[in-house]
Amino acid sequence: MLNKARGLTGQLLTFSRSEQPVTTPLALGALIEQSVGFALSGSSVRCEAHVPADLWPCRGDERQIDQVIDNLLLNARQAMPQGA
Repeated sequence: MLNKARGLTGQLLTFSRSEQPVTTPLALGALIEQSVGFALSGSSVRCEAHVPADLWPCRGDERQIDQVIDNLLLNARQAMPQGA
């Protein structure tokens, strides 16, 4: 939870200062699994992520990609308050 708060703070600072995103090589599969676990914790909504084992790494800003995944999952959770 603390890492999530730090990441959000960093993202807000990046946008407020108009800084460039910090791009690094990323393993998207691990990032997706981590984001799903956090965004849906405490809810009755279940997510099945099928990430290919041979998914290539990409270069991107981890905080920004994490935020996009979180937003998608939170929108889905709000659309399915009774769960799936």
